[in-house]
Parts: sequence; C-alpha cells; structure tokens
Amino acid sequence: MKTTSRRARCEGLFLGWLLLGMALFAFLQVVLRYLFHTGFSWGEELNRYLCILLTFTGAVLGVERGSHFSMDVLRRVLPPGLSLWVERLVLLLSAMIYAVTAWYGFIQVARLHRFASHSPALQLPMSGLYLIIPLGCTLMAWRSLKAIISPRLKCTGPPAGELPRTTPEPTPGDTKSGRPKKDSAGGQKP
Repeated sequence: MKTTSRRARCEGLFLGWLLLGMALFAFLQVVLRYLFHTGFSWGEELNRYLCILLTFTGAVLGVERGSHFSMDVLRRVLPPGLSLWVERLVLLLSAMIYAVTAWYGFIQVARLHRFASHSPALQLPMSGLYLIIPLGCTLMAWRSLKAIISPRLKCTGPPAGELPRTTPEPTPGDTKSGRPKKDSAGGQKP
C-alpha cells in the first residue's frame, strides 16, 4: 500500500534526511576520534536520541502504510469478509497496546519532569527526550484506529481455504531450476 499524502511524503523525507544526518555525523565522529584524537563529547548521546526519534517516527509511518510485519496465515485462509474483520480486530488490539504504552510513557515523562533530570553530555531535560516514546505511541494508536475505518481495508484475498502460490507453476520441459532440459550433446530436448 503506497501512501501519497503530503504529510506522509514529508515524514518520509524527514526520516531520510535524519538517517543521512546521523550517518554523516557518526562518520565525522569516527574521523575526528581516530585521525585527530578528538571528537565531540556529546556526539554519541546525540545520535542515540536521534535514533530513538527515527525509530518512533518510522513506526508511526509504518502503521499508516500497513508495513509492519505480521503473521497473516489466518487472514489468508479465512473468507475475505471474515478476513477483513480479523484485520480490524488486530488493528484495534494494536491501538490498545499503543495507547497503554503511551499512558505509561506519559507517567514516566511526568516523573522525570518532577526530578528535573538531565542528559549527561547534552544537558537536555530527560523528560523532553523521553516524550518521543509516548507521543510516538499515541500517534501509532491514532493511525491504527484510523486504519480500521480506512478504505484500504478491502475484502480481497485468495478464496477461502486456499493459500496463494509462492512459486510459479512449472511448464512442460522445465526442470526444478527453471531452465529447459538439455540432451547429452548440449542441445535442448524437444
């Protein structure tokens, strides 16, 4: 499923630029450390927090696109109408798990805010850094609920009780490798 909304494209661009920036900064750190015996004391910490941001932003986008991994054997063997309801149930359960995680994440952020703890190198408030987790989970829950009523969920799939073929049907004259049989002289057999 390809999402073409402007917001989804912006999120994808943000993820791409963030990943590129993280990779370039990590490369710079390695060059500074091993060639010049110096570096930024806060570099590893910055990349760690950016990686968390990247992970949760990507997960939110993955929920919208329906690209998270899943076990879909049950969905494939059920009739299309029932398969649709199973997928909706899975999305609802996912939304509930995301919501519970967000709830406890907000509780943790409030605790960190009360303690006024800061990150060791960057001296950023830990409550702000941890806020990425409950916000990401809240957005994943919201997008899971939106997907339940989305038109992308359609009653499609193979007929009930039949799994789709993963390999093409062999044609006459083909071997297991997919190449035509050859005779002892190297020519093709009729």
